[in-house]
Amino acid sequence: MTLQEIALEIEKYMPLNDFLNTHKRLAELRSQEDEALKALAQLQQAYLAAATDQQRDAVKTMVGQIREISRETRLEIRSLNTTIHSRLPLDQAKELYARYTETEKV
Repeated sequence: MTLQEIALEIEKYMPLNDFLNTHKRLAELRSQEDEALKALAQLQQAYLAAATDQQRDAVKTMVGQIREISRETRLEIRSLNTTIHSRLPLDQAKELYARYTETEKV
């Protein structure tokens, strides 16, 4: 399939730019969520290595901040997925996006 054919198929469900922007944002958000999980794992080690209550409290504060950011990230991911799902199944959207990006690279 050509890029134009895939774009036409996507446009049956939603405008191409909206579709692409939504998927790019989802990729960014998933990357942020992965980074947050890595940071939480590192903070767990920092908490175990903390020698004082002050250090442990500082780690707890950072964990709370990261969890809040992560919660907001997951909410946005759910919202974007809901937007896509209202127009086509998520599996189909992922497949179309993958085909579009692979064809675009060629």
